[in-house]
Amino acid sequence: MVKTRKITNVLCIFQGPDAYISSKWYQKEDVPTWNYLSVHCYGTVYKVEGDELLHDLQTMLNTHEYKAPIDLNSYHPQTLNQINGIFGFRLHFQDIHVSFKLSQHKKQDHAKIIAELETRDDKSKALAREMRKFLGQK
Repeated sequence: MVKTRKITNVLCIFQGPDAYISSKWYQKEDVPTWNYLSVHCYGTVYKVEGDELLHDLQTMLNTHEYKAPIDLNSYHPQTLNQINGIFGFRLHFQDIHVSFKLSQHKKQDHAKIIAELETRDDKSKALAREMRKFLGQK
């Protein structure tokens, strides 16, 4: 378990959809590739514990259990004791980098790539939607 409340120089990577892009989808011979979206965030992590952690957990419950609210104070003490196993943290970012590869250099192949992605799994369909947005399409 982390002993300090502040940890500097962390990298958090938030990944968006990604998918294999077959070279068969191109008009001209080329190699296959992988398209992706991600955000790299550099900064500091602060450990959250005690009353601050309880407050954050209650806020999370209020947000996600709004149809049938749950009050942490209603939990049995033995159940509440499990909170000791939660590592709460906050992130403060100093630098954010967006990284993506969406076949942007293959303008002539965009329509085919998107059409092929839309026939595949949910992650591929999500990537197709993001490619449409990036290209200014609906």
